[in-house]
Amino acid sequence: VLDKPTNLQVTFDEAAAASKLTWNAPSNAAGITGYQVSWGSTTKTTEDCSYTFAEGDLSGGQSYTFTVTAVG
Repeated sequence: VLDKPTNLQVTFDEAAAASKLTWNAPSNAAGITGYQVSWGSTTKTTEDCSYTFAEGDLSGGQSYTFTVTAVG
């Protein structure tokens, strides 16, 4: 069983005008092939410890709860 990623942080890159979610890999990261990033009814996948939100992924004035799950 893979441990959970830790230290989730959302930042805003003004130059790219995009928000980015980053995290630390679990301590038992061997065998991880990627991550699932979920919020609301949306799930996206990424191979590294970050996800940059595309235009339309998030709406202004809303609160979001993000879940990151290691896949292996």
